[in-house]
Amino acid sequence: MTRSSVCVDASVLLRFLTPGPLSEVAVAAISTWLGEERILVAPTLCAYEVASVLRRLVYLRQLTPDDGDAAFSIFRALDVRYIHRPEILTRLCPFSGHALNPTTVDGGPRSEIDEPWV
Repeated sequence: MTRSSVCVDASVLLRFLTPGPLSEVAVAAISTWLGEERILVAPTLCAYEVASVLRRLVYLRQLTPDDGDAAFSIFRALDVRYIHRPEILTRLCPFSGHALNPTTVDGGPRSEIDEPWV
């Protein structure tokens, strides 16, 4: 049986790792996915985004250094599979022939975006 994957965004991971609005929702979602043995995938940049925000929260004293270290340890233990597909760059931001949407994810036909990642 093939395990299905779910692509997680840095904002979801940060809500999972830190207290705040929607943290409970993120904890429930990620806990469910892990319980279902789903494969967590994310763009390579996600790891840098998470680390950067955690450092900023510690710098701003919104997290203690110990809490920042603990959050980053939990993040590293999540076993997120990072994906880097240079060919996707050619499809991220086409303007002609596509409806203009405010996000890059909607920059191409669904069949191109929904290719297997793992």
